[in-house]
Amino acid sequence: MKDTPTLRIAIIGAGITGLTTAIALRKLPNVDVQIYERAKQLRELGQAIAINPNGLRTLEKLGLHKVLSDETLTVTRHWKTNEIVGREQHTPHVEEKHKMTRFYRPDLQETILEYLPREIIHLNKRVVDVKIQDEGVDVEFEDTTTIHADLLVGADGIRSAVRGFFAPEFELKWSGLIAYRSAFDIKILDHVEDLPEDTTQWVYCTFSTSVRG
Repeated sequence: MKDTPTLRIAIIGAGITGLTTAIALRKLPNVDVQIYERAKQLRELGQAIAINPNGLRTLEKLGLHKVLSDETLTVTRHWKTNEIVGREQHTPHVEEKHKMTRFYRPDLQETILEYLPREIIHLNKRVVDVKIQDEGVDVEFEDTTTIHADLLVGADGIRSAVRGFFAPEFELKWSGLIAYRSAFDIKILDHVEDLPEDTTQWVYCTFSTSVRG
């Protein structure tokens, strides 16, 4: 019986999407998955990120059980009185571990990395050229190295280099909205009395602050 050839898949980008895509594809037979990331090291990047029930169910099906939690309650409080003015509701009912959860993005990325062998992640690989061949694609990097893959997955963010080669006419358009976010060590708030233990949002008009213990 003739052996089935291995499908070589290159994923550009080692963010949340690239890593989870790699985990899913590695469950298939006869697949070789490699990830190429332009950063020189995987460092903390980004702030809060929310994942809804459908996303959490997907992570569970992929076996990423460390991401799930049975403590996902989020309440909304008045910015001045601290009064609870809202709680997240899910219709129809969903399991506690599947309720929308907010993560600190670097922590989520680090947890997902535990499910992948580090040797398939190649750093300092900035894409400079992509050529479509009769069979597969050739990818050239800034360090002059090249790879050949049967399938190329662009998971390299909002300013995707991969997208630029396949859809050069695409242009980003500003939505007119600006968001400012920051993160700090929860220990800074140790002196604050009666600080809620749940994940809390203090909302004032279009401004909100979230604290997750």
